[in-house]
Order: sequence, then structure tokens, then C-alpha cells
Amino acid sequence: MGNKYFEKDIDKFFIGWIKIDTWYTIHFDDMERFYKFVHSVVQFSKENYTDEDIKENIKRAVKDYHSGFDNDYLNKTIRNFVSIAGHCIDFSKVKI
Repeated sequence: MGNKYFEKDIDKFFIGWIKIDTWYTIHFDDMERFYKFVHSVVQFSKENYTDEDIKENIKRAVKDYHSGFDNDYLNKTIRNFVSIAGHCIDFSKVKI
């Protein structure tokens, strides 16, 4: 069976975040699940996922797991999460 969105080890954390009805909130538990997903990208990724890859996978997953989002709100929310993920991933590459 192939991977649904990312590599297998990353999908576990991604789906664990995105399938929850409150995935888009900034509630502590939702953000913790989100950061675990981002950490899994840093830790397990064999590919270099771009912001566009992350954005498209979030869009696909939201369509797979949820319905009823206003398109403008959804796009803004996804942009915010992609921005945060991108900053975290970039930060993880900094050598000191």
C-alpha cells in the first residue's frame, strides 16, 4: 500500500493532526499535533518537501476528511500553517 500524502512515518503524524475536526484551530492539543507532524518531516523525510507540496497535501487531506470550509478561509488557514511549517523546517537546518 502506498503512502497517502507523505512518506509512511510522516503520514502517521500528518493524518493524526489533519483528521481531527479541530485541526485548524490554535488550541494547544491541535498545535501539538501539528508540530509533531512538522517534526516528523524534519526527522523522517527522505524527500525535500516544498511549501507547495505541504500546501497541496493539506488541501487534499482536508477534502478527504472534512467538508464545509469556506474556500477563502481554508486557503488563508492553510497558508498560515504552511508558513509556520516552512519556518520550523528552515530553522531545523541552521547549524551553530
